Amino acid sequence: CGTDCTETYSHGTVVNLTASADIGSVFRGWSEGGCSGTDPECIIAMIGNTTVTAAFSLAPHLSVNEGTIGTQITITGSDFGAKKGKVLIQKIAAKIAKDGWAPDSITFTLTRVPPVGTHDVTIKPNKADDITLTSAFTVKPPEIDSLDFYTGAAGDPITITGTFFGTRKGKVYLEYEKNGKPKKKNCKVTSWGMNSITFVLPKTSKSLPPGTYPLKVMNKIDIAGAPSVFTIN
Repeated sequence: CGTDCTETYSHGTVVNLTASADIGSVFRGWSEGGCSGTDPECIIAMIGNTTVTAAFSLAPHLSVNEGTIGTQITITGSDFGAKKGKVLIQKIAAKIAKDGWAPDSITFTLTRVPPVGTHDVTIKPNKADDITLTSAFTVKPPEIDSLDFYTGAAGDPITITGTFFGTRKGKVYLEYEKNGKPKKKNCKVTSWGMNSITFVLPKTSKSLPPGTYPLKVMNKIDIAGAPSVFTIN
């Protein structure tokens, strides 16, 4: 109502009140004067002096809106309560950080995620109504940007850079065919991080002779291919 929150009406006048939140805020509900609930419209008849209160709060905001297993997120907002509740990505609970729950912020890590795609985020405060953020977070597949080398010999370490590899170790492998059937040759992974993976090239063999092969990264979510084939000398 700005700076003018009081109006004068004749007895019996029907007044239609509308709650409209500013950008970045949300309407939480009515109280007093016969208005209640969260419907933004409230109609009252003036039969005496009446006070009506419309409650607003900051809309919850995610520090990042895409990620994978191991992604840490902070939600800022209000009305979360002092006692720890839950945060769900779709229907999967996230791990709340130690001392990560406060009335105006929640910090958590994704230890499991739904399939690749965009999902609702639900905040479940302790003994309070759920707060649902529609289509607020996108689970991403692994993405390979580059390799430091695209050729090498058995035993050579190769580093892959990219995004959304996750924090749980997955697999790096070369694809080849044997007797007309697709096969995979796993490579030894020596380090695995969200944005970087280092692996060691395997020994060549009768089924995997020197040559060029597609290289793939597989995590708990999906599979990504290198931008170019890899050559084993």
